[in-house]
Amino acid sequence: MIHLVFCLEEPSAREMLKGLLSRILPDDVYPDYIVFEGKQDLMNQLARRLRG
Repeated sequence: MIHLVFCLEEPSAREMLKGLLSRILPDDVYPDYIVFEGKQDLMNQLARRLRG
C-alpha cells in the first residue's frame, strides 16, 4: 500500500485531483488531501505540519 499526501491551497484543487487521480492511480495507492485556506495559510502552517 502506498500513501500519497497532497498539500493544496484550495478545495477546488482537491476536487480536480480526486477526479484525475482516480483514473490514473493503481488500486494500491491511496491519496490524502490536506486543504488550506489559500497560499499564505499553506506557507504558514506547512512547516508545523511537516514537523508534527
